[in-house]
Amino acid sequence: MGFMGQTISISLYRVIGRLPKKDLEEWMAERLRRNRFQAIEGATTEKARGWVCLDDPNDATFENYRLFIRPPYVCFSLRTDERKIAPALLRNRFDLECRKWLAGHPDFKWVPRQRKTELQELVRQRLLAKTLAVPSGFDIVWHTQTGRVMVGSLSLKDLEAFEGQAKNSFSDVGLEALHPMALARNLLNDGDRGKLDGLNKSSGQDVVDQIKENRWLGQEFLLWLLHASETTAGEFTVRAEGPGALGELFEARVDSRVVLDGGAEDPRKVTVTGSQAAYREVREALRNDLQPAEATLYMLKDEEAWKLTLKGETFRFGSFKTPKVHIERDELTDETDEREAVFYERMHLLESGFQMFESLLQEFLELRLSRRWSERLSAMRAWQKSRS
Repeated sequence: MGFMGQTISISLYRVIGRLPKKDLEEWMAERLRRNRFQAIEGATTEKARGWVCLDDPNDATFENYRLFIRPPYVCFSLRTDERKIAPALLRNRFDLECRKWLAGHPDFKWVPRQRKTELQELVRQRLLAKTLAVPSGFDIVWHTQTGRVMVGSLSLKDLEAFEGQAKNSFSDVGLEALHPMALARNLLNDGDRGKLDGLNKSSGQDVVDQIKENRWLGQEFLLWLLHASETTAGEFTVRAEGPGALGELFEARVDSRVVLDGGAEDPRKVTVTGSQAAYREVREALRNDLQPAEATLYMLKDEEAWKLTLKGETFRFGSFKTPKVHIERDELTDETDEREAVFYERMHLLESGFQMFESLLQEFLELRLSRRWSERLSAMRAWQKSRS
C-alpha cells in the first residue's frame, strides 16, 4: 500500500539547493520523464528501473500533473522490474547445449572455452525471453517547501537505488540523508547547533561515518525516552513546526519492544518485549553495558494514536502507523478528487507524527546541550541501578 496504507516504514532525506520559482511543475515533470520506467516485456533485458506515478505503477507518462503534483508535495514511486533465472536451471540447460554441440562436432572431446561462453550467453538470453519480470517498488513524497523527502523503505538496497536515481534525475539539487546528527542540526538554532557540533565525533561529512561515530546521539535519546516513560507522566508539548499548534500537549512513551546491543564490536543483543511497566529487564541490560538501539514509540494526541519503531542509529522509522484516514465517499465523487483527499489526509497524519517526534527530539537536545544534563544523567544512572 505504500504511503496510502495505514502503516509504512520511512527513511528521511533533505533536498539541498533551490528549486525554480517559475514553472516548477514542468521542471519536475521533465526530470521525472527523463528517468521514467520503461517496461521490458518482449526484450531480454534483466532489469528495468524508473519513476512511475504514486497511485498507478503502470503509468510513467507524468502527463496528468494532478497524479504526482499535489502542492506543496510531489509524489511518485520508484519501480524496478527484474528477471531472475534459477542457477540450477541455467546450469542444466547449458549442459544440454554443450552436449548438443559435442554431438555435432565429433572431432572435439570438449567444448572450447570461447564456445562455452557463447553457449552460456545464448541459453541465458533464451531463458530471459521466457521469464516474466517481477515488479517491486516503493513510494517517495517530496515536500517542496520544507525540502523534506520521505522514502517508503528501510532497505539499504532500495535507498541506494533511490539515491542513484535521484542524482541522475535531479542533478540541479543535492540530497542529504537525515541521520541523527543531521536531523538534530536542522532543529537547532545557530547557537545550539554550534554546541552540538562540538559533540560531533565524526571528523568528516561522510554519511556512513557520521552515523557510525555518533551512535551516542540515538542511544542517549532513547535512554532519555525510556527514563521519562517510567518516571514521568509522559506529557510533552509541541515545539517543532508542523500541522499542530505550538504548545499543544501530547503524550509519548516507549512500550512493547526495546532492543539493546553492545555496539559494532560487541555481538551481544537483547530484545525485551511485552509491557514495559517496570522496565526491569531493560535496566538489567543497561547495567550490563548494553545500550538502547531500537524501541517502539507510542504518541497520543486528541485521543488519536501514532506508533512507530525508531532505529536509534539512523533515525529511520519502521512500521510507522498513524490513525486511520477518514474520507467520506459517495457515487458522485470524482476518482481523482478522492485520491487527492486521501493523500492530503494521509500526509496530515504523517506530518503530525513527525512533528511530535521532532518535538521530543528538540526537548531532549535542549536538555542535552544545557547545564541541566549532568543532573538528569545522574538521575538516569540511579534509575538504571534500581532493581525495584
